Amino acid sequence: MFSIKLIKFYLLISILTILTSLFLFNAVFSFRNIVNIILLVTPVFYFIFISVKLNSIQINKLLKFLFWLNFFIYLFSLISSGVSFSSLIDSIFSFDFVNSDVDTESTSSLYFCFFVLFFLSKKNYKLFFFALFLTVIGGKRIAILASLFSSFVYLLLINYKILLNYLNSNLFKYIFSFLLLICGNLWFLLYSGYFDNVIQDYTGLSSNAFFMGRLSIAGEFFNYKPDEFDFFLGYGVGYVDNVLYNFANVERLFHNDFLRFILEFGSFFFFIWVFIHLKFITISPLAFSNFILILVLMQTDNVFLYEIAMYIFYSILSYSLILYKK
Repeated sequence: MFSIKLIKFYLLISILTILTSLFLFNAVFSFRNIVNIILLVTPVFYFIFISVKLNSIQINKLLKFLFWLNFFIYLFSLISSGVSFSSLIDSIFSFDFVNSDVDTESTSSLYFCFFVLFFLSKKNYKLFFFALFLTVIGGKRIAILASLFSSFVYLLLINYKILLNYLNSNLFKYIFSFLLLICGNLWFLLYSGYFDNVIQDYTGLSSNAFFMGRLSIAGEFFNYKPDEFDFFLGYGVGYVDNVLYNFANVERLFHNDFLRFILEFGSFFFFIWVFIHLKFITISPLAFSNFILILVLMQTDNVFLYEIAMYIFYSILSYSLILYKK
């Protein structure tokens, strides 16, 4: 039911994207819209398939296979790029993650952080610490934060099971969805320079440097966007990339799926997107923690455009919900 409702929602958003791009907005429907729609929708069909065809034991084996597959791909990438053992040691004991200045930095960090949560739920502490180690040396600060915070949420829920009763209440779902909209407004304030002095005082870096140039990319979008924001409809899936590539001539991604979803879905449909997830995932500590993990990743990265990350996310989601039903 969850996957069917989710795919119906994404198909609705896709249809609205086509209609608004053709008849409402100046940034017309393009290749960027098509790519973003495909990357948004296809992992959900995978979610439907494994939820129907596989049981929890088979999905558990699938997740372990995905973990080791990504490990060997990451290991091969380190060897092929000439990362030495001494560089690896420096990455482990250095404090350069504020600047992401490590030789072992890799997108794989965004994949391994999901396995940190998964192996914690399995009480497989050897692989839990190994996945955390890989996440750390991968050098993605947001992945390290997401793995630690989601693990904390998971431990909180399994040790204080009464909290699940609050999660399943409609009041919590409305409040949580509304708080995420407020979080989106905080991003608007950040991009407008409201927190520049705070970040400078605590990190010694400018806001743009702290976020690895992401604020300047967002600034390019807001400078060149040819249309006013539609609260209910949003700009449509792929609109942000469309503007960056075709109007601002910036060949880099937005690096904030959270704000991108609010912009492209519209605040109303973003609220619905969150509420659909909460309606089904709050029954399982692992499913809810997995959603928290991806919400954290969305703050400063393009996690929904990394199809490998989404397949891992939906595998864990399917596993946790099937396991709960049993």
